[in-house]
This record gives sequence, structure tokens and C-alpha cells, in this order.
Amino acid sequence: MSQQAAWKFLLAIGLMATPAMFIGCGAGSSVSGNVTAEGQPVTGGSVTLLPVATKGAEAEGAPIAAPVNSDGTFSIPEKTVAGKHKVMYSPPSVEEPEWDGYGTPPKKPTIPYAGMSPKETEVDITGGSNQLTIELVPGK
Repeated sequence: MSQQAAWKFLLAIGLMATPAMFIGCGAGSSVSGNVTAEGQPVTGGSVTLLPVATKGAEAEGAPIAAPVNSDGTFSIPEKTVAGKHKVMYSPPSVEEPEWDGYGTPPKKPTIPYAGMSPKETEVDITGGSNQLTIELVPGK
């Protein structure tokens, strides 16, 4: 086989193999929804979805987080793998006031939703578009 024929053969194999590498590796599932506490929208923080291993198999995909908007909504566009996921919530961070060391130190700010966690700790994500309502309750 000539060198030119060998290159053509390798190119043809590469072109045929490329689509096969991406089968099953689609864009993923999109997840959006609302986060509430005591019936009211949560106004900050973040939601994290962590893939859970199934019996006999490792968890697929990486954890993915999304910020919670001021109206309580969040959105993860087409980056989540289908399957069971652990749901986690992180409260918004707040800056501590500066103190020059004189006088009474300022009060530490209250962190909204601190100590709260999702009522449902696992969700099933299916292919396509998913809508979740995450209710926060006092930590367990």
C-alpha cells in the first residue's frame, strides 16, 4: 500500500469513527425550577445536582450548580446527565462588616436560609427538559 493510500485509509477510518464517539454523549438534560422556603421564593444561594451511583455502576457525569435568582428560579441548560441526583442547596454568602478593632465589634450579618436543606434529597432527571420545585426545610 502506498503512503497516499495509507493516509486515505486512515482518514476514512477517522471520519467513520468520529460520529460513533459522540453517540450517547448528547447535550444532556436541562433542569429548571423554583426554590422555596415556608411557601415563599428563596432569593439567593445556589442549587447543586450531584449524580448518584446506581447499584453495580459508578455515577455518570459531574456535579453541576446553578445560582438561585432573586425570584427563586434556577436554570441548568442541557448540561445534566439523566439519572438519579442528590440535591443540595448552598445559602448566599454575605460580607462581614469591617471592624477597626476599636469599640464594640459590629454584629455578624444573618445568612439567609442558613441551616436549611432540600426536603427531597434525591431527584430523577430524565432526558430532555425537567422542571423541579425544591422546598427548603430546617436542616436535619
